[in-house]
Amino acid sequence: MGKLVRRHWQGDPAAGGPRLARVSFDYDAFVPDLIRKAEWSFTTGTMAELDKATRAVGAMEAVVGGTMAESVSRVLLRAESIASSRIEGLSVGNRRLAEALFDPSLGDETARSVLANVRAMEEGLREAEGAPLSVALLCRLHGLLLEGAEARLKPGQLRDNVVWVGGGLPNPRDAEYIPTPHDLVAEMMDDLVAFCGRDDVPPVAQAAIAHAQFETIHPFFDGNGRIGRCLIHMVMHQRGLVGRLVPPVSQILAASGRAYVGGLVAYREGRVDEWCETFADGVATACERTGALAAVFGELRQKWYGQVPAERSDATIYALMDLLPVSPVIDIDRASRMLGRARSAVTPAMERLEAASILTPLKAGARRGRVWGAREVFGVLDSFEWTLARPSGPEGPRRPSPRPPSRDRFSFGKR
Repeated sequence: MGKLVRRHWQGDPAAGGPRLARVSFDYDAFVPDLIRKAEWSFTTGTMAELDKATRAVGAMEAVVGGTMAESVSRVLLRAESIASSRIEGLSVGNRRLAEALFDPSLGDETARSVLANVRAMEEGLREAEGAPLSVALLCRLHGLLLEGAEARLKPGQLRDNVVWVGGGLPNPRDAEYIPTPHDLVAEMMDDLVAFCGRDDVPPVAQAAIAHAQFETIHPFFDGNGRIGRCLIHMVMHQRGLVGRLVPPVSQILAASGRAYVGGLVAYREGRVDEWCETFADGVATACERTGALAAVFGELRQKWYGQVPAERSDATIYALMDLLPVSPVIDIDRASRMLGRARSAVTPAMERLEAASILTPLKAGARRGRVWGAREVFGVLDSFEWTLARPSGPEGPRRPSPRPPSRDRFSFGKR
């Protein structure tokens, strides 16, 4: 379960604010048990939930295949990054993020922060394919996530001072939770990555435990939640549970904020089964909704095919339609480069899609020539995010949730 260790806070009598912000005091920080060689005896009910989640991942991989696999994989990566950032109070819409992905200068600070999360996720999944996880890799991802951040946040480095969660004072006196003391963080992180290299723990449980242990340690000054949720996918990817697809687990966890926080607390208190069941249920739900997303994109593509018929199945216009879920903000140069086709072939295809209202000119492109957006793709993405962000239980989310789409709503019910 873990233990509390006593530490001392040295107050500054000359500091401003109330007296409690200036005085010295002792506090208790939490140090979790080492898990490198830990063994868990999961209940029958927990094993059933883990098995259900594992089967849901397999079903998702089977359903989302063919030409939809690349589109859905990129969409899921963006959706996961948006949700993971929203949990930390960074809210950005799908169109704003797509514009920032197209051209970072078109995005505001929040969009660029979420874009950094996308890049950290991409790098983490790429690295998880070929080598064991390491503390150095997690620090590198943290550096990507907080690139350009203030030096005091130490991007790419483990923290060297105390941090705390909650409370209203500029010290940990009234904190809700005080993580592992900084002098023990390196040891705890070495233990964590060693655990991630095991192959004798059910993959879904391993991802759940790794994430909870990471959040319990809180190894960085900032960005712990986003890197910790990236770790979920790195573990599942390395264990071979998932391939290119990233189940949008953060969307589900964000939708049930109280259950998520309660699950992490349960883990700290030794109720590992309870946390693993919460996590496994989130994975299963995310996978089921992902299958529906692939179906919606397939239906949208068929709708477009009917609006703009082409003479040959390999026509540039068909290839361009298949590209739009991956790059819903696009110009002729990008389309030509991504499709490997000449501008002379891409330009008339773009114009036909605009004439059919599949593409809409964006004002954001005024600085750099004609730029289009796929309005219905944004409708799919917004509807998907809104659907996943709605809590399934009686308690609503504790954090901001996306607004419902005002137009172009799509249904993600069972098909």
